Amino acid sequence: MFPMLAMNCPFKLDKFFSWAEKILCVFFVVYLFAAILFLFCNLSAVRSPKKEDFISKSSKSNCLYELIGTGPLSLNEGQLSKFVHQIRKEVVVLAKNTRPGKSDFLLGMKNGGEEKVIAAGNVIYLDLKDGECHFSEKVTPVWIKPTLSDVSIMIEVGGVEEGRFYAQTCERHSDIVEEPFTALKEALWTGNDKFIEAYGGEEYKSQAQAQKILFPCYACYAQVGDYLVWKEGEWKISAPEEAPLAYIKSITGSEMEIIAWDEQGFNALQHKIHKTASPRLTLRMEEAITSIRLRTSNQVSCIIGKKRMMLKPGDWLLKTAGGWHKLRRPSEIEDFLCHKVKGELFVFDSLEKEQGKMLIKGQIFDENRSQMQNIALPLNEEQKIKNKKRASFDIPK
Repeated sequence: MFPMLAMNCPFKLDKFFSWAEKILCVFFVVYLFAAILFLFCNLSAVRSPKKEDFISKSSKSNCLYELIGTGPLSLNEGQLSKFVHQIRKEVVVLAKNTRPGKSDFLLGMKNGGEEKVIAAGNVIYLDLKDGECHFSEKVTPVWIKPTLSDVSIMIEVGGVEEGRFYAQTCERHSDIVEEPFTALKEALWTGNDKFIEAYGGEEYKSQAQAQKILFPCYACYAQVGDYLVWKEGEWKISAPEEAPLAYIKSITGSEMEIIAWDEQGFNALQHKIHKTASPRLTLRMEEAITSIRLRTSNQVSCIIGKKRMMLKPGDWLLKTAGGWHKLRRPSEIEDFLCHKVKGELFVFDSLEKEQGKMLIKGQIFDENRSQMQNIALPLNEEQKIKNKKRASFDIPK
């Protein structure tokens, strides 16, 4: 019966087996392709053996190198690998050297308290182990290089991983207490030096036009834009080859603004000096110099401070706490010019005759030399004067 059904059935078994064979072949190909794809994906997930070589077996489980990612990195924080992102969180910029011509950075570790000075564009190595990041004096598989961009400070990461990011900044507050800056805070601004203006001549023209910053035992003459340097225990105008430590930023009618740096340039002091009011000239020369008599054509005798003195055009008389003193030696004149010795000064300019009277003419200056007053004192006795002329002398350098 069955053979008769098979013969009379429209469904052919040979065709069935042929189609089944084809379907099994397709399933086999798909299965083989899936197996190959699965194996490839698992192999690509394995880390590079080159990176594994840098990891110490003893600290492999704790080492930050385990966080190293793959592929190119951009400045988008979300696209940074875990490894580079960890460095970004640790390394901060504490300060930048703002002195002219300098491009140093002070880098630090956010949690470790370490600090490292590095010039822009130079490489510094990192030691990453036991879950911490440190600066290293030795060559390691990871380095960073800070550079100054138009926006901020860029940190480039290199070695086993490459990337870059904008550095975090952490303000570092530190008071400048060194001697130079203590002196700067105690300085006085007295304006133009009237004595230099009157008697300095062409040689001292630059000082006459500058503003005088007065310190306890010396003075510095500066203008807006000048740089200063601390040398031999004094503030002086900086020469081009020297590294300046201070800068005259601005001068207004009553205020001078100065920016100063420490030796490394990472701490800056912005200091304002208010102009010192000029003291009143209380010296009355007609009472200080009495009994003026003509001795020769260019010399007079007088009583000053209960002492009789002989004066001639060109003499300088300085009044200090110890009384009146005639400046004779070059060293005495130099000390006065440099403000090592201070006091009110009378300069005997000339002997002149006006309206039949002989007069001593000169100038008096306050101890800061910020004020000047003309003086004309009559002689007690009139005598014929010969070869009269105005005093002339040189101010020593």
